[in-house]
Amino acid sequence: MRRRALLAAGAAGVAPPGVDVLVDAASLADLLARINQLFLLAPEDAAKLSTEERIAVAQALDDVGARFAGRSLSGLLVLEALKAAGARWAGARVASWVPVAGRVAAASLSYYLFHRLGTEHINECLRVRTVAALRLGRPDDF
Repeated sequence: MRRRALLAAGAAGVAPPGVDVLVDAASLADLLARINQLFLLAPEDAAKLSTEERIAVAQALDDVGARFAGRSLSGLLVLEALKAAGARWAGARVASWVPVAGRVAAASLSYYLFHRLGTEHINECLRVRTVAALRLGRPDDF
């Protein structure tokens, strides 16, 4: 996750305005999808579950209020999350004043948001798996 966050920060620091946001959205969508796969919460993993397990996971996703877990992730969905978190607006405002300071601010903000969203997603997946396991009566195994 840190490598991806550094890539996003690098793109924000050197890429033309707008391109860095696209790089972030695509890279973050890929990272979140990989995290889903690691926790067996990717949409294609649902087909491998029994009906009881599918129901438990669906209820756990609802209970936790998961934003990204168990979903097919597109760059647009991730871009909306970045916008909601204020991903580029602060950096873009600074960039219009002082180009170098603006790029540093955009890179820092990009790294921070990328790392934060990735960490939140990992924690979200952990909560979903825990709640699903408890619903199935298997707190140690699911």
